[in-house]
Amino acid sequence: MDSDDRSIAGQAGNAATAAQAGAGGYGSSASSIAGNLIPTLNYQASGNAGLTPQQKNNLLVAGQQGSGGGAGALAGSAALTAARTRNSGALSGTTDAIARAKLQADSGAGLGVENESTNIALQRQKQAEQQLQGLYGTDVSAQMSELGLGNQDLQTQLKAGQQGWLQNTEGALGTVGNLGLGAAKAAGFG
Repeated sequence: MDSDDRSIAGQAGNAATAAQAGAGGYGSSASSIAGNLIPTLNYQASGNAGLTPQQKNNLLVAGQQGSGGGAGALAGSAALTAARTRNSGALSGTTDAIARAKLQADSGAGLGVENESTNIALQRQKQAEQQLQGLYGTDVSAQMSELGLGNQDLQTQLKAGQQGWLQNTEGALGTVGNLGLGAAKAAGFG
């Protein structure tokens, strides 16, 4: 192997080492990111990541404030009408109807909050699954690419070594052949 071939082989070997180090770096970086991100995405992908308890409470309170205010206004109006007409007999039926309407409104608000939480959980689940799939593809692709570069560099190194060996062998065979031809001519065969 001549010095040019050794130089090419050395450069290819260095490039292979660098490619393997790059692949290891991608793998290490991916592991670090994955250690934090993947558990969160896995939780979201489970479909359980809707509204937090605090967010649900805030929405329920907001819904109940509206129904409570409306019920209070209606009850006050009914009491005022009963006092003006001096007919308090109808007041108990009216307040019962107001209480039922308030309970229905509160129940509707609770159902709305739960439906919203479920919709958010399903949306997060879909997004998390897509992100996990993308992370997996990116990590594997980058790592395989780096490993492929390392293999290419090693192939270059091997070819450089083979060329030097092959060239040296061809030169030696040519010399032996020339010696054999010279001997054959001297012996009168040619």
